[in-house]
Amino acid sequence: MSRLDYAYCAGLFDGEGSIGIYNDKTAGWNSWFFRIQMNSTSVASLNKMIGMFGGRYIEQKRTPSNNFTPRFVAYHWALSGVKAYEALKKMRPFLVEKKAQADIGMKFFMYQKHTTDKRGLPASVIRKREDFLKRLKAERVASLTPFALAETECENAVMGEATVQLG
Repeated sequence: MSRLDYAYCAGLFDGEGSIGIYNDKTAGWNSWFFRIQMNSTSVASLNKMIGMFGGRYIEQKRTPSNNFTPRFVAYHWALSGVKAYEALKKMRPFLVEKKAQADIGMKFFMYQKHTTDKRGLPASVIRKREDFLKRLKAERVASLTPFALAETECENAVMGEATVQLG
């Protein structure tokens, strides 16, 4: 693959992608994982990402419960773990909006990779992972424009998850 291909994918990801650190406690222990994902109405864009980095896409299901009726069919592509890390590593030189988020996510992956234990993690490891998550969330908010920040706060308030006191 050429540098131009990686630059193209980085541009797509900068605009439509997201980087996440998640803690799934349903497994009975602190099961942390790292994921990158992208939503798009363009199958061609997602096929480009798949051709470059692997994975697959699925059609996003919209339900009446989320009060959203899509005008277009939307698709979702995601990679976790080492595949997500490798994809970010290749796109990173070309990222603009998500470069700092990519750095945090990749550092989390490298830390998490060496501190996994299904029998239970020490409190210090859990705190460090939570710190990565807080830093990633703070970087996301810092990169929002004032309009996007207000829109995000409104969406959070509707979902009962307001993070800023309004009024």
